[in-house]
Amino acid sequence: MRYEGTVYRPPGEWKSYILQCTVGCSYNLCTFCEAYKGTRYHVKPLDYVLEDVAAAARYYPDTETVFLADGDAIDLPSDYLCTVLDALKAAFPRLRRVTAYAGPASTARKTDAELKTIHDAGLNRVYLGVESGDSALLAKVKKGVDAAGMLRTGLRLKEAGFDLWVTVIAGLEGGGDGWYDLLNLDESYVVINWKSCTTLGSLNRRLYLSDADARSATGGLGHLREGLNAFQAFADSD
Repeated sequence: MRYEGTVYRPPGEWKSYILQCTVGCSYNLCTFCEAYKGTRYHVKPLDYVLEDVAAAARYYPDTETVFLADGDAIDLPSDYLCTVLDALKAAFPRLRRVTAYAGPASTARKTDAELKTIHDAGLNRVYLGVESGDSALLAKVKKGVDAAGMLRTGLRLKEAGFDLWVTVIAGLEGGGDGWYDLLNLDESYVVINWKSCTTLGSLNRRLYLSDADARSATGGLGHLREGLNAFQAFADSD
């Protein structure tokens, strides 16, 4: 269980064993994210990672959930990922969930067949940072994909079988309007599409919609409120 640099994980993975397979982020160009700036992205040797799994099994044999770090483990070669997933299942008899971040660029490099194989091998849940539903803003923060491309990413992940968790950043646009990124009239509802994600969370956990807001709004606002409240309940309880 050897770690390089600072390790980050989603809030819902606070009980999980963190297995660091990569160091840094394979994309690492988003202007709003300082997590891996100055860190050279590289993949840890497979033998090294398997040694960590074996060590964790000796100390934590009852592990039930594992998060594959760092910022973009879906970028790993498919055979590497499947080998790690097989090792985790063998090491932890009570294992019920393995998760990872999935970036739009790294997901696009995988074929549909590869994504399905990785899911079937045991990667159950992936976290996708949508950030905003506005294509111009996504370009401004150098996300590397527009709203339509983000939706395609989410749909591909869902079609492969993944439990897809999506996050947005309220206030990313700036100017004091935290709802802009969530409720962009033209494109956010396309991205925040409840056929393409299991759970939607905001990086501002205090963000709520009132019942009056939900009744008066158009499109998916009521669903957005339900999704944020569900995320809050999960974060408080899991």
